[in-house]
Amino acid sequence: MSDAQDKLLQGEMNMTLNMTFMTSARDAVGKCLAELGDKHDDMLVLTADVDTSSRIQAFKEKYPDRCYNVGIAEQNLMSVSAGLAHEGFRPLAFAFAPFASMRCYEQVRTDICYSKLPVVIIGNGAGYSNGASGCTHCALEDSALMVACNNMTVLEPGDPFQIAKLLEAAMDLNAPSTSASAVKRRARSIPRTRNMRSARR
Repeated sequence: MSDAQDKLLQGEMNMTLNMTFMTSARDAVGKCLAELGDKHDDMLVLTADVDTSSRIQAFKEKYPDRCYNVGIAEQNLMSVSAGLAHEGFRPLAFAFAPFASMRCYEQVRTDICYSKLPVVIIGNGAGYSNGASGCTHCALEDSALMVACNNMTVLEPGDPFQIAKLLEAAMDLNAPSTSASAVKRRARSIPRTRNMRSARR
């Protein structure tokens, strides 16, 4: 990361730039993690085998004893995060967005939200941003599902710089929260060109 990028992330430069040219959403999360780790000694980072795509390397190098990979097991990721939060830790749980919201929905609702535990869930590849991996990796319903959970705060960043600020806010919030590490891109609706009844014939 260049000095200019670093200064922009720190808010030391006032200018208008194409932010996607400067840094990606995931890179902003990675940089923010190491800084949050300095401020919060009870912070843990857990992943569902998405260490590289989550950009947690800087945090992992600095705090190897505070970083855990539970494997491709999102349900376990949420339950382990809940257990650690019960013990006084502040876990950040990383997984691909559709799996962080759908595959482990019961664990999020029951283990984390009912107890109002301070677990921060970060979904990689929100919206269509991970579409190259196929339709199963598109997270279109994640926000709607999480909003339905009692005590859950849903944070939707608009750009990489908002992600860093939202992560800071999520750490100060003593309640469950979820955020996306990509700016969501939604499909436009396709206008109907003919009567659907005639199309079925």
